Amino acid sequence: MKNRKFAALVLTTLALGTLAGCGKKDQPEQNQTQAEQSATESTEKADASSEAAEVKTIRVANAAMPKPYSYLGDDGEVTGYDIDVIKAVFDYLPEYDMELTVTEFPSILAGIDSGRYDIGINCLKYTAERAEKYLFSDPYLDDFSVVVVPESNTDINSLADLNGKSTIEVTGTVGGERMEDYNKRTGAGIEINYSDADYSVLLQELNDGKYDFMYLNRLTYEKYNEEFHYNLRTFELTDEEKNTYTDSVDTELTYIMASKTDDGQKLISRVNDAIAALKENGTLDQLAEKYFGSTEYVPE
Repeated sequence: MKNRKFAALVLTTLALGTLAGCGKKDQPEQNQTQAEQSATESTEKADASSEAAEVKTIRVANAAMPKPYSYLGDDGEVTGYDIDVIKAVFDYLPEYDMELTVTEFPSILAGIDSGRYDIGINCLKYTAERAEKYLFSDPYLDDFSVVVVPESNTDINSLADLNGKSTIEVTGTVGGERMEDYNKRTGAGIEINYSDADYSVLLQELNDGKYDFMYLNRLTYEKYNEEFHYNLRTFELTDEEKNTYTDSVDTELTYIMASKTDDGQKLISRVNDAIAALKENGTLDQLAEKYFGSTEYVPE
């Protein structure tokens, strides 16, 4: 895509150079040759400009958290599995350029609502409420979640043990929505707190006993624990407990999301083409190995 734009710029420069030479009184044959060359270059320039004009810029929103899905690297640039996936998607789609913006997590969907962003990618999960407003791509990640509690806590070992306990969620994430729904359906009485802090901060607060538990992606916990070495432990809910907690909705599949419009539908359709190709050619497997150490996270 960038090569096409560069080609159009080069052709424009060449055409201007040719036109500047048209004012000279040279031999007829030379004038004819220059005219032919100018006409050819003008045609090529028009073709290149037309091709470049067909390339649409897609504005992508990401919050640069949590690890290992997206985060700021040592060079200050956003990186991670989600970032490499979205880059690979748009490398496959020559009709689009990608413009990536890092924003706060709640601003991703709000930005899609306002038209500021075309799509969001940030370990985004499905909910019925979201499905009323947004389109979901085919899944590009199949994740796992765990309950995280202080190592010294021996009282929390099942879903029922969470009743009446306190937790912390990042503002705007699906985790808070699901827990609120679980409270409404079951009367579990879980105290849900919200924060805009990084997961490293929230896990440290859990480690310090400020909250009783967190329910989050296993990969996120493992990544931060490798770095900070918390005194925490984890356990997985049983399949029956997961169905009870989520009202039988799959909570692990992860999607790219767009506005529920004709343009959004066209974009998601092409994104799905790219995801299918990245599965087929092994790119998603390679990225899963790179960031997670296993291909088990790539959906079937």
